[in-house]
Amino acid sequence: MRISVFICLFFVVNSLIAADEEIHREKSLNRNIIVKQNDQRRCLVFAVSSDRNQTCVDLREPKRLVFPYTQMTLGGLLLNPNPQRILVIGLGGGSIPTALSELF
Repeated sequence: MRISVFICLFFVVNSLIAADEEIHREKSLNRNIIVKQNDQRRCLVFAVSSDRNQTCVDLREPKRLVFPYTQMTLGGLLLNPNPQRILVIGLGGGSIPTALSELF
């Protein structure tokens, strides 16, 4: 009886968790590039040894920076709120340059 309840609970929980759907895959010179999406986020994944999100976009709020590190990157604007030039090294999915171009 307990096993059947556990099995039913397992399938219910699994069906509630939104699975990421792979919507694009491409090989580059250095690594595989994968775009995955669930009902709320679309993420760029650089697959090396494990899947790690490089950049994610909240599909409900596309201009919102998803990751705390991207939000904290804009902290430099507290020291210089009106920069004349901004240098971004490394693009990833482009969320930081996109946010900066919206601001300036």
